[in-house]
Amino acid sequence: MRMKREPLTSSVVPAVAPGATAAMSASMSGCQCAPPPNAIVDDAGRVLPEVLAARRRGIVFDVGNGVRDHIRWDIVEQVMRQGFWPDTFSTDWNVMSGTTGVVDFPNCMSKLFGYGMSVPEAIACATVNAAKTFESFRDRGTLNVGAPADVAVLELREGEFEFVDNYENKIKGRQRLFPSETVLAGKRVPRVARSSVRIVYDLLSSALRRGRKNKVSKRFNCPLGSEAGREMLKRKSVRSTSSGSSN
Repeated sequence: MRMKREPLTSSVVPAVAPGATAAMSASMSGCQCAPPPNAIVDDAGRVLPEVLAARRRGIVFDVGNGVRDHIRWDIVEQVMRQGFWPDTFSTDWNVMSGTTGVVDFPNCMSKLFGYGMSVPEAIACATVNAAKTFESFRDRGTLNVGAPADVAVLELREGEFEFVDNYENKIKGRQRLFPSETVLAGKRVPRVARSSVRIVYDLLSSALRRGRKNKVSKRFNCPLGSEAGREMLKRKSVRSTSSGSSN
């Protein structure tokens, strides 16, 4: 649940129904990670009693890493030091995320490793825990026999990695997850080169900024939001990338 621009107060948190999700972002903000006035900690850095009570009532807390306002490292440290770990991860990923501290979802999943979260815990936040939050997704987030064969294969790399919050503060980490393979309905999905994806992003963001969605749709002879539209954009971007690399 996100309640834009509303500070977290004792009158808001108790109103959240058990089983609902309080987004740990700059919304309500259930974000363990957002700074005041949307923080879940008081001026002394202690997790608010209303927040602790909400978790006991069954409220699900989510770290929703978006492009702005959601995470500040000093708040992250205060909250994680008290063991108030998120139940789930999410991101309002958009065409600008690749140029910000969001980067991609595996990157968001990796941001709490340096604060003590284990890899299995991070995976659970992005899979089984998240699936349990929504009734229609109860059969997702698991590799159990009979579950839908939609699988994201990630690679855990060791090294020195930089993570950026929403206020341009940076921290270093020694582990980071990277996308490796995708399986959809039991079939491996070919990966699109990052440069190809960037072409699509640039095209869409530029067109939408100028209010030219219909013109772009007409150019590709299909609605942008349709499956055919997405396939056409992918083919166009791959073709453009191939042409550019041959010159």
